[in-house]
Amino acid sequence: MIMIKNERQYKITKARLKELKASLTRLKKKYRGMALDLYSTGVREHIEQLEKELEEYEYFRRRPQVIRAYAPEKDRLDISKAIVGLRLSQGMTQAELAEKIQCQQENISRLESEGYEGHTVKQLQKIAEAAGARLEINFVRADKGRKKTTEVASS
Repeated sequence: MIMIKNERQYKITKARLKELKASLTRLKKKYRGMALDLYSTGVREHIEQLEKELEEYEYFRRRPQVIRAYAPEKDRLDISKAIVGLRLSQGMTQAELAEKIQCQQENISRLESEGYEGHTVKQLQKIAEAAGARLEINFVRADKGRKKTTEVASS
């Protein structure tokens, strides 16, 4: 899933969702049964995806207290998404965050890119501080379903 990272993308996504819903309505008027299923499946899936993206963006704009980097559905860390979420929760643009940590906006864009894996603890600490947050790194035992957490680093 692609993440909405700014207000411009949010507005474009909302407009696209409106278009897709109108298209689905037209399909429902024109087709029935299997033909409707055939022609509408892709549209419905796209609507569902855009609704999830909008919901996620709106969640981060509400300023959650904790932003987690672990993505259980992918069974891996999603640090880039956590950076976007933190930035959005503080109402900052990439340029504003870059200015606060004294780097170029392009560097923030790279750090927020899906699939980027070159994050350093030092970078993450700077971002956390700039956003008025603290960085916590935890190891969670996976054996026997236990939920014991050991904090290994924080700033």
